[in-house]
Amino acid sequence: MSSWGACAVDQGFIEMAKDYRAVIREHKEPIIQSCCACNAAYWPPRLRCSCGSAELHWQPVGPTGRVVSTVGVNVAADQASERMVPRQFLGRLPYTTVIVEPHAWSNVRMMFFAEGLSFTTSQTGASVCLSAETTGDTVTLVAHARNVVST
Repeated sequence: MSSWGACAVDQGFIEMAKDYRAVIREHKEPIIQSCCACNAAYWPPRLRCSCGSAELHWQPVGPTGRVVSTVGVNVAADQASERMVPRQFLGRLPYTTVIVEPHAWSNVRMMFFAEGLSFTTSQTGASVCLSAETTGDTVTLVAHARNVVST
């Protein structure tokens, strides 16, 4: 896969996080970091590779992945606070998050909001489509149900 540019690791974590969101907003899809020295891949982003290199680049995740784990969040809306539930999910209660292993990066696991999947129906191994939603400065990684038999 082609790189979408160097990560702003030399400017510290806050600037790298801003860069991460900007790249997702520009390309409209989830990304990971990969090391130019050893080709290791990471999510969430970090300032250095485990090999010691700070030469990290953004890479597209690819369009699909496999569900590794699910977590259902079911809390009464009047009891949900921004400390318990991220504000972008307050209107989506109850919701499910999934840990996904992208098909193109089998050594990386990422957390996604599950769209069209529920905690009771999501099964480990299910194939999902991956995308990113952006609203202002907020980025939400989204896994969508596919009409595909579990892999």
